[in-house]
Amino acid sequence: MPLKRIRETDAAPDGSNGETDATPDGSRDESTVPEAEELQEPDEAPIAAEPGSPDRAAVEGGPEKVSRGPIARRRRSHRTSKVWIALAALAAVAFIVWRIVGASTGSGSTAQYTASQAEKGMLRVTVDGSGFVYATKTAAVSPRVTGTVSGLRVSVGSVVRTGDVLFHVVNEDLESAKAQALAAYRKAKQGVYQAELALIEAKQQLDKLQDAQDSPNPPSDEDIEEAEMRVDSANEGLMAAKESRSADYAAYEKAVQDSNSRTVRSPINGVVSAVNVSNGDSVSGGGSSSGGQSGSGGTSSSGSGSSGSSGASSSSGSTGSSTAPVVVTHMQSMYAKITVNEVDVSSVRRGQKVTVTFDALPDLTVTGKVSRVSPSGNNNSGVVTFDVEISFDVQNSRVKPGMTASASIVTALARNAVLVPNSAVQTSDGQSYVRVLANASGTGTPEQVTVVTGLANDTMTQIKSGLNGHEYVVTGQRMEQTTSSGGSGFSFPGMGGQMRSTTRSSGSGSGSGTRSTGSGTNSGSGSSGGAPSGPPQ
Repeated sequence: MPLKRIRETDAAPDGSNGETDATPDGSRDESTVPEAEELQEPDEAPIAAEPGSPDRAAVEGGPEKVSRGPIARRRRSHRTSKVWIALAALAAVAFIVWRIVGASTGSGSTAQYTASQAEKGMLRVTVDGSGFVYATKTAAVSPRVTGTVSGLRVSVGSVVRTGDVLFHVVNEDLESAKAQALAAYRKAKQGVYQAELALIEAKQQLDKLQDAQDSPNPPSDEDIEEAEMRVDSANEGLMAAKESRSADYAAYEKAVQDSNSRTVRSPINGVVSAVNVSNGDSVSGGGSSSGGQSGSGGTSSSGSGSSGSSGASSSSGSTGSSTAPVVVTHMQSMYAKITVNEVDVSSVRRGQKVTVTFDALPDLTVTGKVSRVSPSGNNNSGVVTFDVEISFDVQNSRVKPGMTASASIVTALARNAVLVPNSAVQTSDGQSYVRVLANASGTGTPEQVTVVTGLANDTMTQIKSGLNGHEYVVTGQRMEQTTSSGGSGFSFPGMGGQMRSTTRSSGSGSGSGTRSTGSGTNSGSGSSGGAPSGPPQ
């Protein structure tokens, strides 16, 4: 009798699926049990024994379900995965179709402009520079003689006037030198007196001989010639004595001046800005007295000084860095010296108006004029600048030498001019133009208007023709593009919400940036205006 394959409804005692091959006597033949992969598919009907088989009742015994085991469960899970893969593919196709249809039927872009109204006003073109404040007259006072400082009367900040005593110089040799010079002078005077007497006597001898020529015993010619020679010699001696007297008198005057120079006085009115000595310090002399300034904002003077003002002084526009014993600054006359870049100095002229501000005095603005432009530049690490000096229209006591000054020089000026922002002016084929809007809303189509430009500074440009001064000109542009599917949207499994896409771009670049809202993701592309990528909003 051939073997029949049957499927047990209950699991075998050994844990198998209960599937056996039976013999007519009901025993199992283990050698005929098939491998797991040779079993029937889970959806096939179970194979029963022939009628009359001992196990038929087990197969037909009731309606209870057949147990499939672990292999059947794995196959059921595999079938579910195929279903989800199919759904995901369908969703991807639907999304592509939605994007294509939406882009072709629901997209649009709108230009949004930034507008500024042209206005009438004054346009200044300026050149800026910075530097420091200087005094137009500063006296560096030094003594004429060498000696030791004594009786120092001033300190920094002391107000002095011309002739005021600053300090004394102790030098005991000066009195001795003056006495010696006086004695030499007196001796020279006596020498002149003696020479004059000798000349008188020589002349008298000559006259006596000449008168005796008519006498019975006249003098010889040799006697007369000898008397004439004595007169000539006396004249020469008198002239030499007078020259010696003059030299000794000059020496005596110098000795007197040196003696008087032991008292050092201020040569100008001002304020003591530096004191570089103390009592007991040694000082060197030999200087000459002069007064003046290096700045062109004031006057200068020079001279030898009087005997009452015995100090030697030199004056300059420095801020008091001199090592002279005392420096006196004329505080009522200041000027500014700034540096201007070489590319700008060609437009700077003497007499141009200037406004000056100070770091230390933020609430103060001083007006002035260009008084001097240096003819040569200064090269500092490859950067060439020129010095420009500025005189102040009105002196202010708050302004001090050494303060930092910033100046703005007006090199060009346009009054009652039509002005627009620099960003509004465009150029094409050598012609300038602006784009004009009907109103300030920033919408609509701008009209291109050709203009003639004039002066321009860092922010504004003068329009000589083409505008009246009330138009709204375009200074910037932003492109806004909105894309939608046109319907109520759709949902994907595991994802909710409607997809909306908004594209915005600014400027005139060719790129674009895309921001998706709702349940989508953000992405950016192009060269301008793109929104950065990020997680869903």
